[in-house]
Amino acid sequence: MKLIINDATTLKSSFPIREHKGKSFIALPLDYTILDIETTGLDFEYCEIIEVGALKIRGGEVVDRFSSLVRPQNQIDDFITDLTGITNEMLESAPTFSEISKDFYNFVSNDILVGYNINFDVNFLYDAFQENSLVFSNDFIDAMRIARKILPSLEHHRLSDISAYFQITNPEEHRALSDCTTTQLCYSELRSIILQKYSEEDFANLFKKTKLSSKSIHTENNDFDESHPIYGKTVVFTGALKSMKRQDAMQIVADLGGINADNITKKTNFLVVGSEEFASSVKNGKTDIIEASVECLPFLDNSFDKIITVESFYFWPHPQENLKEVYRVLKTDGTFLLVADIYGKDGLDVQILENIKKFNLYNPTPDEYKKLFENAGFIDVKVHIKEDDNWICIEGHK
Repeated sequence: MKLIINDATTLKSSFPIREHKGKSFIALPLDYTILDIETTGLDFEYCEIIEVGALKIRGGEVVDRFSSLVRPQNQIDDFITDLTGITNEMLESAPTFSEISKDFYNFVSNDILVGYNINFDVNFLYDAFQENSLVFSNDFIDAMRIARKILPSLEHHRLSDISAYFQITNPEEHRALSDCTTTQLCYSELRSIILQKYSEEDFANLFKKTKLSSKSIHTENNDFDESHPIYGKTVVFTGALKSMKRQDAMQIVADLGGINADNITKKTNFLVVGSEEFASSVKNGKTDIIEASVECLPFLDNSFDKIITVESFYFWPHPQENLKEVYRVLKTDGTFLLVADIYGKDGLDVQILENIKKFNLYNPTPDEYKKLFENAGFIDVKVHIKEDDNWICIEGHK
């Protein structure tokens, strides 16, 4: 039996399944609405919208604007104020989202939406509109996807990176309407570059995916670490991966001596599940999710052969004690894998350092990770690092 710890302190029994959410697609329209929001954080369940902005575009020109601060239920912290310039005093007299929801909904109407990393904004707005009995189902175009395709040589593709590339000044970065204006200018520049090289249809075809087969993944490595937990194991990927392309993930498996497969069989050792398929499997009753705190897992001692947590350890409330709780429910000879996309070291990206501070992330060094595991009782602890991408995997046994 395997236990997958998906979240920082809980294994959530429910998560948003946005049944009527619009589709992301690639096109280069001239009529649309640019959208941006500011929030108190990244968590759709606990964080709140504090500002909305939108520009209505017709024929490539701005014809109308919508902008409003939004009063949250809770006070915002100093980090958000430093990031956005929005203060608690500014929000005291602002309307709630419920009070502006109908006006904003009518402004957006049934337009195609364009934004930067807009899936984030759409998810927050979908939930907020739903709380006000409004169905938010507009299809949307992510300008960041377009930027990545057209400007692949850039190291990063944040809105600030693209605006700097085009020498566009954003006077109020991280304010909704100013970010909308910057996104509109960047989208226009990208659109102009694209149409010099492609027809709109040909450009959209660049994003069409071909089916990836495990048989197409090969490795030149012949010096494998046979003690690695992936070595000799069969791995199946399904669904969209958040942090990397599936082909890249499959290549890592092959380079570690693992066996990629396209279908689940009795020989499958690890199933890596993308979010959409995972949600479907829960809805269809194929997967059980138990909500609990990592501080007190609701399982008997020695319950699981394998336990995996990916990108959650930074949020654990009491890391050392929580690791002991994981150790308790792991079977003798069982394996625990902790995977994270950051770890304590010199030279971390400024954006990563900002996120560590913003979300109060726990970020040990490799040596500290190993000591934490050993202090929790794990034996034969190994630390695997992919230095170029900041990934770390700590492997512990019982």
